[in-house]
Amino acid sequence: MLLPGLAVGVLSTALPYTLEMFALTRLPARTFGILMSIEPAFGALIGYFYLHEWLTAVQWTAIGLVIAASIGATASARQKLLMGA
Repeated sequence: MLLPGLAVGVLSTALPYTLEMFALTRLPARTFGILMSIEPAFGALIGYFYLHEWLTAVQWTAIGLVIAASIGATASARQKLLMGA
């Protein structure tokens, strides 16, 4: 039980945190914040597909808007990096 518990701890906490800190050094703070806001949206999607949790139309709309904001922020950050700004 100790080894699986250690694996869950590393894969669910330590590794994501390390990757987030790495991304924070490479992305503008605004873009990073928007990308972090997408985590609950993915959690809701995983809950829907794996746990069969149903969401309302308003909740689906909110998830769609968060994903759209994330795509827009990532695209604008990429353009700024390519343009050298």
